[in-house]
Amino acid sequence: KHGPPQFAVAHDRLPDRSIIVVNGVQCTSPLRTAFDLARIRNLPEAVAAVDGMCAVMPGLTHRIRDAASTTDRSIRDLARFREVANLASSRAESPWESRTRVLMHQIGLPDLVEQHSVQIVIDGRTYTVRMDLASIRAKTGVEFMGKHHKYEQNRRWDELRAAGLARQGWKLLSVEARDVTTRWRATSKMVLDTILERIAALESDPTRS
Repeated sequence: KHGPPQFAVAHDRLPDRSIIVVNGVQCTSPLRTAFDLARIRNLPEAVAAVDGMCAVMPGLTHRIRDAASTTDRSIRDLARFREVANLASSRAESPWESRTRVLMHQIGLPDLVEQHSVQIVIDGRTYTVRMDLASIRAKTGVEFMGKHHKYEQNRRWDELRAAGLARQGWKLLSVEARDVTTRWRATSKMVLDTILERIAALESDPTRS
């Protein structure tokens, strides 16, 4: 059978442990749902979908990883489930952040810290700001800029934040939707080159303690 546009319909027999009842309606359990979402063909989309569940269900990330550690090789698509489980996070604040994080992982930057906080000073006042992803070693942040960042008030704050981070020795790289989709190769090179150059420069600076 065909489902509505943007929906894929599948049929399967599920064990009782994979089914729960919500308001009288049978549904797949959170863990089973995560397993099914992990099999979305596009890896960034699969991770974004699972991240969305992890963000609103405390403890689900650990349950997913525990389930992915099974040695039962008869489970279909287990390798893909493990791949998504390894990348899943409860800290992503939007699907685009998830997609950006997957891209950074794929280009060889798996150790970026999510939602890293730094204290900065703007007009004499101290603020704690966060970056979507950050390389502590390179003092470089990667921030996904959604459409709301284009509003005048938000754009002004972004400029002040970037300037405040720069005064603390940080560089903030901004990416947009097309940068992690159609322009992902150029974006990958830009981010990787910047981080490697800054690591080399910072670690050769004799004034750093």
